[in-house]
Amino acid sequence: MTSALYFVFKTLGELTLFVFILRFWLPLFRADFRNPISQSILKFTSPFINPTRKFLPSIGQLDTASILVTFILQYLLILILSLISDQEISSTTMFIGAFLELCLTSADLFFFAIIIHIVFSWIAPSSYTPLKNLVENIAEPLLKPYRNFFRPISGIDLSPIFAIIAIQAVIIFIRNIAPFQL
Repeated sequence: MTSALYFVFKTLGELTLFVFILRFWLPLFRADFRNPISQSILKFTSPFINPTRKFLPSIGQLDTASILVTFILQYLLILILSLISDQEISSTTMFIGAFLELCLTSADLFFFAIIIHIVFSWIAPSSYTPLKNLVENIAEPLLKPYRNFFRPISGIDLSPIFAIIAIQAVIIFIRNIAPFQL
């Protein structure tokens, strides 16, 4: 029973955090907020972020309210999961773990955005869907530095391979320094 409860809380918590992390990254990637998916993300997260914004304003394009709310949610998720699994984790360790988990989730977001971008380029390269547009807004800024360094060979763009390798290296590094595994 405990493992099922742990699974449910972890899955729902990580999905919720994924949406909040998207809310943080979308303005930084200059995503189109008229996109229906972006609108849904805004509607879902606004009840938590807008009240926080009253006392914690943004710094340029950096949405500090989104960072704070997402960090608090991640901290609470770690606390709940540690209570369910009867692990004793100090508050300092949870603080560091929350930061590292948010970095891992962001890296996972980038990884999945690139993979979905690749699939869309194979299946429907010239079509428009809200998901494709959102994924392009995230993946293209990540791939641009690699495209500048690694030019296409015979029309084949290898930049996603190098971006994925870099993202996976970051994920491995963060997992190795993390004080605990969820």
